[in-house]
Amino acid sequence: MADLRLLIVADDPLARTGLGLMLANVSGCEIVSQIHSADIPEELADAHKLDVIIWDIGWDIPEQLPDWIEQEIPIVALLPPFLLDGETIRRFWGGHIRALLTRESDGTKLAAAAHTAVHHLTVLDNDIAALLLPVHDREHEGHTAVTQPLTPRETEVLHLLAEGLTNKAIARQLHVSEHTIKFHVNAIMAKLNAQSRTDAVVRATRAGLLAL
Repeated sequence: MADLRLLIVADDPLARTGLGLMLANVSGCEIVSQIHSADIPEELADAHKLDVIIWDIGWDIPEQLPDWIEQEIPIVALLPPFLLDGETIRRFWGGHIRALLTRESDGTKLAAAAHTAVHHLTVLDNDIAALLLPVHDREHEGHTAVTQPLTPRETEVLHLLAEGLTNKAIARQLHVSEHTIKFHVNAIMAKLNAQSRTDAVVRATRAGLLAL
């Protein structure tokens, strides 16, 4: 699997450096650049050929979301844990922000969220999901979110499940054992709170989390 090309956006220079160091030590990621939000070019995709943006929002929540988040690049946004509340979280929910995590997330979790987001799946930190989903579910019946990041391999398996492949066929295509695929399918079902493999695909599809 090709490395994801990541852009780190953070106004705090220490945060930029810290995120860069964490992600540089995680396989499957390539740090393209680390920049201040004020230095973001108008055409991000053309300027850097990016796959995902890691956006550290900082300790102060902006009153208005920046225009650059509307560009066609999935965003993993990091929120300060002590400022978490339903109203704040809903301001950042949706659009091209595909993942909401806390600033306490480690490099492995960030990388997993980035790999999940690039496949049109939504990722919520458990604490954030607990605040967001009760209200969001009442407004949008049938909404499903991934409360833990899917690994890159689980994302591959989910897409193959959506194509109707059996565990044996998926194992053959990915060159692994059926036992390994069964393990991944069970993990996917747990993260989607699904009762079966079919239910997992239905939940992901109805919620717009799976592009078929």
